[in-house]
Formats: sequence, structure tokens, C-alpha cells
Amino acid sequence: MSTFNSYDLGSAVILTGAFADISGNATAPTNVRLRVEDPTATETVYTSFSNPSLGVYSYTLICLTAGVWRYRWEGDGAVTAVADAAFVVTSTAFADAQP
Repeated sequence: MSTFNSYDLGSAVILTGAFADISGNATAPTNVRLRVEDPTATETVYTSFSNPSLGVYSYTLICLTAGVWRYRWEGDGAVTAVADAAFVVTSTAFADAQP
């Protein structure tokens, strides 16, 4: 059974993806995409995010829907790789007070 990170509704969640070549050296793919699926199964594809170091990408996502969120970093070109992950957003007593 998988254990997901859990965040409160309205949280800013930082999604990070790291790419490396077959030898494990940090490498920047030619093209990078971030696919995010919210709890209603609506998918959004992002192609603009921060790149703090070679092969590392991050995106800050504000989560305004409770439930399981899934995301997938995809890279191709100089290095081809994918990584899937998920997390849970839970309602709080203050769920109606969204940022």
C-alpha cells in the first residue's frame, strides 16, 4: 500500500522533478513537461516552471480541490525519462476560507 504526502486544502505544493543520464549524471532534457491530474480527473500540462539547477525542475501548485492529485514529469531529447507521483489534499475546518 502506498503512502501519500498529505496537504491541507489551499496549500502551495512544490512539485519537483530531477533528470539524469544513464550514468546518473544530472542532465537537462531537450523538452520537459509536467502533467497534473486533479481529483476531478482534469489534466493540465505545464511547460513553464523553474529550473534551479541542471536537470532539476520545480513547479508550485495551489491545490483548491480535496482528494488525490497525480503528476508526471516527462523529459525527452537529450535524456528521455518519466516519473509519476501523487499526493492527497484534505479538507479542513476552514475549507471555505480559500486564498
